[in-house]
Amino acid sequence: MTLIVRAEELRGLISSQEAVAAVEQAFRSLPEARGFGATHTRLHADGRRATIHPGGSVAHGSIGAFMHYERINFGAADQSYHGVGRRLYAAYDSETAELMVVILGSLPLFQFDQPGAFGTETAITSAVGTKLLARPESRTLALIGTGRQAARHLAVLKDIFDLSDIRIFSRSSDNRKRFCTEMQTVLGLDLRAVESADAAVDGADIVMCASASNVPVLDGRVLAEGAHVTSIVNGNKISITPGEPPRYRRELDDKTLLRANIICAVLREQAIKDGQGDLSEPVEKGLIAWSDIANLDEILSGSMPGRTNPSQITVFKQNSDQGVGFMALARLAYERAKAHGLGVNM
Repeated sequence: MTLIVRAEELRGLISSQEAVAAVEQAFRSLPEARGFGATHTRLHADGRRATIHPGGSVAHGSIGAFMHYERINFGAADQSYHGVGRRLYAAYDSETAELMVVILGSLPLFQFDQPGAFGTETAITSAVGTKLLARPESRTLALIGTGRQAARHLAVLKDIFDLSDIRIFSRSSDNRKRFCTEMQTVLGLDLRAVESADAAVDGADIVMCASASNVPVLDGRVLAEGAHVTSIVNGNKISITPGEPPRYRRELDDKTLLRANIICAVLREQAIKDGQGDLSEPVEKGLIAWSDIANLDEILSGSMPGRTNPSQITVFKQNSDQGVGFMALARLAYERAKAHGLGVNM
């Protein structure tokens, strides 16, 4: 029997921290079944984009795929959506071969999201990498971005770190003020809007870049000793103006990569396959090498070193959620749905 579940049925039943723990476990166990890890496949055609994330979690006994489709606008400064289809999980039990569950929609992991919100899983993988590499005693957060992803990243990080100084920056002063007002009420945090990215980043323990930018949003020269940076933009070369050659979509500048003692991606091979700008362009320039970039599972499993002292600058490139993590979440959602009698068996 296959359980069909509407994601919104699970509202309030899975916490973001339960999701973080599941995804972390999945990546940590990936070396036990390397074949369960795979790059995603993305189909593009003039602002139309479909993505399929195949993979599995041996720790959760699940394998399958997650897929989504969007209509996208690319501008000189950023990327925006003007059409988004419902997300879809399809997960098999890896041991019995039974089609275990089909989940319609992104998981409702954040109570402030509206029903049907999409992309909720991105902040979970970001949190796994940030928890792994940032100093545990981190107190100061620079959050660059004021959209959906910024809100989710703030919500999940505040449960991992004892944050006492949270600085918010985006290009729009109105958006900064709105974000601070709304999220202070929702999360019970004191937030401080600042006038520049430099003001946010200066002295920050953690820099969270959760923008939709096509151009670098921070100056790596401002990073403090011991700082950690997480970045979520993972686009490749795009054409901004008709007739002009494509250029890389970036969220991080070269100086950030040059100063980093440790650079980790969710999956290095994804950046190579897609030509993701934040990693591909510095490699092409000879500033870093692909061998300098660790995979998330390699640091989690101990086969490559993570942070070894508090003065190191670390970077986590959340360069795509992978099927590994999605299938861990599928198992978590399946078990929670069964426990509460949700969904339809077919």
